[in-house]
Amino acid sequence: MKKYVLFILIIILIANIRIVNAVAPVLKEAMGFGINTPGGIGGQVIKVTNLNRTGAGSFINALLTPWPRVIVFEVGGIINLEGNSYKIIDPYLIVAGQTAPSPGITLVRGGLQIWTHDVVIQHIRIRAGDNDRIKVPWDIDAMTTAYGDAYNILIDHCSFSWGIDGSLDVSGLRTGPDDTSHWVTLSNNIIAETLNNSIHSKQSPHSRATLINDFCQKIAVIRNIYAHNDMRQPNFKPATTGIIVNNLIYDPGTRCIHTHGSEAEIGGPADPPKWSIIGNFIKPGPSTTISALIQSELDVSIGSAELFIRDNQSSTGNIPLKTGPITEISAAPVWPQGMVVLPSVQVYGELISHSGAPSVGP
Repeated sequence: MKKYVLFILIIILIANIRIVNAVAPVLKEAMGFGINTPGGIGGQVIKVTNLNRTGAGSFINALLTPWPRVIVFEVGGIINLEGNSYKIIDPYLIVAGQTAPSPGITLVRGGLQIWTHDVVIQHIRIRAGDNDRIKVPWDIDAMTTAYGDAYNILIDHCSFSWGIDGSLDVSGLRTGPDDTSHWVTLSNNIIAETLNNSIHSKQSPHSRATLINDFCQKIAVIRNIYAHNDMRQPNFKPATTGIIVNNLIYDPGTRCIHTHGSEAEIGGPADPPKWSIIGNFIKPGPSTTISALIQSELDVSIGSAELFIRDNQSSTGNIPLKTGPITEISAAPVWPQGMVVLPSVQVYGELISHSGAPSVGP
């Protein structure tokens, strides 16, 4: 009997080692800020065994487990969140969507909020949608990070679409850097088709892909594809710092990479944003009316955006580089260790082949 139990324990240990080995290379190869997190490695390996929203074996049950965890999938398919936006409040988590069999994992009719630290989410799709609400205001993101406990976060190789307020946001309170997200990396994702005339509470066009809200520090937006969004690709606000590197932005509408804000909006003084914008490739489409690749609409109370700008281009070559209050600086204000930058001419081919959640599992 003892030998049998020992044999079973060895099998479980080997299985868990294989799971960790499947996840670890992504952490090792990641670039950006906050990537030196263990996530849930060393914690419990929790298997998702069905596509139910909640209950035993469900993804949400695993997600809301209050201890370090690595979530893996024995099933692939669609999980209906039924109009819920779930808050992740317990730290040390890895969601390993790459472990799901074909066709992978897609969450629909809802979203996820990350309110905690040391979180890695890989290889899932979220299609938020309006959940059949007919003009009942619902300001949902497909995914967002929120508040001061949201740090050391990597969101990688995921696909986000049909957000109402945004599709992939980095946010928190406007009361200072201690109360909002920091050390966050968004890499190798697809952020597309954020809904424009849906049910946002402002009752106005709102196709806005990625907001990096006031005071967020050391945010990396790296090698993502933005497609068919009107604006915020991304939008970085006052008193923020970070990098926007090697993104492909297809068919931007009225704004592409941009910034705006005022002291009146924030409710007090704030420094201008300080960012590096390098090696991005913009491909206009049928909805494109942007006036420049990089647009600043900062109020005079904030001043000029301080930007280190290099090698950004459009496929047509006839769109101005920048407009509005921008001061070009001679060095990156913040920069992650080990960052590798592609020439902008390589971005399209590289990202088309490797971005977003995979269409098939292992």
